[in-house]
Amino acid sequence: VRYELIKGHGELFKVQRETGDIEIKQSLEGHNREYELLVAAYDKGITPCRTEVTVHVKVIDRSMPVFRKQFYSEIVAENVQLHSPLALSVQAESPLGRKLIYSIVKGNELEEFALDFNTGVISVVDELDYEQQQQYELIVRATDSVSGVHAEVPVSIVLQDVNDCPPEFTEESYNVSISEAAPFGTLVLTVVARDNDTGINQKISYSIQVDKSNNATDYFYIVEDEGTVYLKQSLDHETSPSHHFVVVATDQGAPSLSTTTHVWLTVLDM
Repeated sequence: VRYELIKGHGELFKVQRETGDIEIKQSLEGHNREYELLVAAYDKGITPCRTEVTVHVKVIDRSMPVFRKQFYSEIVAENVQLHSPLALSVQAESPLGRKLIYSIVKGNELEEFALDFNTGVISVVDELDYEQQQQYELIVRATDSVSGVHAEVPVSIVLQDVNDCPPEFTEESYNVSISEAAPFGTLVLTVVARDNDTGINQKISYSIQVDKSNNATDYFYIVEDEGTVYLKQSLDHETSPSHHFVVVATDQGAPSLSTTTHVWLTVLDM
């Protein structure tokens, strides 16, 4: 097999006819950074067959910084203390031992993060909210302080949800009416609460608040995971024409958060 450079920057590169090695004919300093060469290989038959391959050559400046990793990532709690540095260290090295300057060039448009231009340490400088954004994709640049040549690396910051949203009832209070002739087990109403957290932090359980000033739990019970309230025993308009009780919605986070709503019930005379 013999090789031949048939297209692309023959003034800068040559191909060894017998080995296919691509060699530099002159210094590439000051030239373009990327080249595309078309190399052909021929067999030694009476009627030679030929195949071609495209070779991409990228010239790397000898002063270009080199990051220690190709990709950086960290999981951060959404309630992280402001100005806290991340555990990861985005660092690069200069092949010539020069000082490097670090900067965030993409993904920090709202400036939630700050980067120490001397050390490459990233800190959280603004409130993070998992419910608004779960992940940040930053691009960090290291620049040679003498030549200005730079390298970039992706940094992924994934937020971890914490239980920071208490449940919220869809109604501030509930007003219902029910006949005193309604039998045991009659559905009185259904209360609904929502929680903007995720996972176990948004799972809600309901309960009727025990209050010594009334005997609501003697007359009503609530299905814990549904918010449906039923009669436990018959009501009597003459004895108690109305009832009032408080329903509590509690999430399953640690620590848990809760909120309440008031239920006002009128007993209709029959």
